Amino acid sequence: MQLFFPFDDSVPEAGACLDQVYAAFASYRAPRGFCRQCFTPEQEEQICGSRAVRTADYARFSPIYFDHPNCSGGIATFRHWLPRALECAAFDTRPDPMLPGQIARLGLLSWPQAEQDALRDVFTRAALNWFATGHPAPLGRQWPDDVNNTRLHDVWTAEILLSALTYLRVDPVSLASHMLATDTTWACLGIAAAVGRPCILDDIGYLVLENPGDEAAMRSAFAALDRRARAGFHSVLTYGVLMDRWETLTTRGEGKRAACLLGAMDHADPPRVIETEQVDDERLVAAIVRTAEQAP
Repeated sequence: MQLFFPFDDSVPEAGACLDQVYAAFASYRAPRGFCRQCFTPEQEEQICGSRAVRTADYARFSPIYFDHPNCSGGIATFRHWLPRALECAAFDTRPDPMLPGQIARLGLLSWPQAEQDALRDVFTRAALNWFATGHPAPLGRQWPDDVNNTRLHDVWTAEILLSALTYLRVDPVSLASHMLATDTTWACLGIAAAVGRPCILDDIGYLVLENPGDEAAMRSAFAALDRRARAGFHSVLTYGVLMDRWETLTTRGEGKRAACLLGAMDHADPPRVIETEQVDDERLVAAIVRTAEQAP
């Protein structure tokens, strides 16, 4: 069993990665029987009646991200619409948690490996494209109408990509090394998000699992992933490395990027890494992933 995966710049191109996601989730359907306190019959028909997933308007099914998943058919509905949600609005900041957190909330680490692999590839491709160009193809960016701030959008994008890749067990050392080697504004924002926040994975609140007995193990695994991500990022993005990058940016007259990096350095709190604790964390993650692989 492979527990962690390198940040792989050889994943397929954007369109192929998106096709893989649609194929991985093609068997799911949105069941009827929605909660009438949360959804009208018309909304239920919109969400359950369409089979044209790849051309659906995001507004047609996005209400499922603002109520308890069980009110709209549960995990099956979520998986049915997930490929289109990623294509249209992977970075929509209105749901709480945002889409990677919602995926995790529904037991991502226990999902079939083919689904996890497809999601890992598509988020990896989006991160590669965004670090290089500022465009996270094939994932869609959709923002609330009352927010018109490009820099804020980019900060959110960096944080969402790092959280998604962490949930998907992408090795933080290789991810940090890629960001450091990519001399762009967007990679700099990724570096800032990796070292300047107290956690990589935010609290996602309640969980909705096919096996409710997995909740304690799932929460422990998410906490372990967060600790591993922070330790891995800081092992590459050390104070000395960041100071060298800041000096380079300052010398080149790139004041905004230098200020972004300096702000992250001011907030950085490198974790104390104890080898035995790292081994324990890997066991926590492995236990829930192995359970998923052994499921019939």
